[in-house]
Amino acid sequence: MNKTASIALKIAFLTALLTAVVGCGTPQINSAPPGLSLESVTVVDRQLQINLMIENRNDDSIFLEAVDLQMVLGDTPLFEHASPRTLEIDPRGREALELVLNANYDGLEILNAIETSQVYRLEGKLEFSDIRDYPVRLRGFLHPVPGQPGRYR
Repeated sequence: MNKTASIALKIAFLTALLTAVVGCGTPQINSAPPGLSLESVTVVDRQLQINLMIENRNDDSIFLEAVDLQMVLGDTPLFEHASPRTLEIDPRGREALELVLNANYDGLEILNAIETSQVYRLEGKLEFSDIRDYPVRLRGFLHPVPGQPGRYR
């Protein structure tokens, strides 16, 4: 085989390989569970402002229809909340969800007494229209935000 034929054969092989790889493409994702994170908890006039971030890891929009959540500090309930919600989260996007609700008195006392950190559990479910309900089980620590009384992350 001469040098020109060898180069032509290599080019043809690389072209066929590149075409095969490009033809495969990226698979469509539309069944990944959404991500959820607790952004902050703020005490405002004996009520709580809970800021959550919901992440859509899919290639299609998802539609939040309802939330059913409870938060516990140590062993003391801070709140229980269930309500319908309407929120569209774009493909591969993130949306903030703000809940304003009443706090359990004992839980609020514990929250206001945090000096360094407090263990929390956030549990329940998020209900979406096009995918199954998403169970929520977050555990972590709340810390007071320096210079912002009544705000925790």
